[in-house]
Amino acid sequence: MDLDICRERRSVVERTLEFFGVLGFEAIAPEPAVPTRDDSILFTNSAVVCFKPYLRREREADPGVVVAQDCLRWQNLSDLSEQSLLQHRLNHFLMLGAFSKASRGHDFARETLALLVDVLRVPQRRLLLKLPSKDGPLVDAWQSLPGGPELAFDSEPAAYYDWVFGMEGVSGVGGTFSYRLSRGGTYHDFGNVISFYGGSDLLGLGLGFGVESFLYALLGLTHFACALPTSANTDVRDPRVGRLVDLLETAVLLYRDGLRPGRSGHGYVVKRVARGIGRLSGELGFARSELSRLIDRFEEGEYGGSSGVAEVILADCDRYAPGSAHHELVRRDVSLLCPSAIEPDALASHVRREFGDRLAAVDVFDVYDGPAIPEHQRSVGLALRFHGRNGASDGEDIGTLVDEILRGLCRQFPVALREVHARSRP
Repeated sequence: MDLDICRERRSVVERTLEFFGVLGFEAIAPEPAVPTRDDSILFTNSAVVCFKPYLRREREADPGVVVAQDCLRWQNLSDLSEQSLLQHRLNHFLMLGAFSKASRGHDFARETLALLVDVLRVPQRRLLLKLPSKDGPLVDAWQSLPGGPELAFDSEPAAYYDWVFGMEGVSGVGGTFSYRLSRGGTYHDFGNVISFYGGSDLLGLGLGFGVESFLYALLGLTHFACALPTSANTDVRDPRVGRLVDLLETAVLLYRDGLRPGRSGHGYVVKRVARGIGRLSGELGFARSELSRLIDRFEEGEYGGSSGVAEVILADCDRYAPGSAHHELVRRDVSLLCPSAIEPDALASHVRREFGDRLAAVDVFDVYDGPAIPEHQRSVGLALRFHGRNGASDGEDIGTLVDEILRGLCRQFPVALREVHARSRP
């Protein structure tokens, strides 16, 4: 790639931190992958996690704070499936965020515009800010700003502008920066400005944007993975290669923080990442030595040197790759008798939500309401697919787990078991 994406990334980060530093903003330490300030989410997913002590009024921001935060896309296990793992724009990203005290609305708007236009060289004619007319502080600050961006009021559904942060009594109202792309004239959203509220009190003001999303728009990149550091060391024009690069960098972030594959929670996510790397690298024909080289170069560029996690990551990728004993899928079909008013997908969704860290997949494969079924009822068939040599995760007994899933369904819904079948083909 002719473009030095690593230099572009460093430039955006350094110029943003320096800009706010000159204004007196304190540069604060980013959160690790597993947040220390927020137990409502599985992983750190935005710069707002770093601002929570200020939202709880445990600390004072005067005039404000700024951070460069590595983020992971998933808030909870319900966000994660093999399909979503391979289809997200990116599974991890670097977010630049700034938080200003509440009384600086007009100053913060002026500073944000100066950062984007004067420092980061965003062409103002291509900049659009989508705002909700209901938020007085945002509207007042940006509408009165001389030479500001084009404003679009209430162009999205009302819920689009509402933010929650897993904090009781704290909410937000946000506007979105969009950049008009040269290709097709369409707009790409890349950042947000936020008013934080505690009840009706304004707690502070925020700015946040993803470095990859920003560079994708500004540099006219073909897809988001082209803005990742490792894209400088391999050809990511094939979107599948881009997804592999994204997963490799995600794995480095997780393993450097001490996380390893497991049966639940964070470990389950690590296992899915390792499996995704094993699957994609096998499909694309990447040698183990090439994957190791990409990991080492990413660490050298982002962290200043290798931590040695490459071998650990790749050993787990081999362990959980398709075709390995740990990736064998065993299927059990269960037939349930339930009222016709219950949607079959509701049963499958409950199993995914409650047991998703302990099985590979669950799907509705049959719905029957023929003569053998009582009136106002129907039979629903669920296909349960399990990992590992014995079908269940990491050696857990499959029969015990099926029984537990059935007990959970019977507690949640007025259903009865008809039969369980083992399938030789998953």
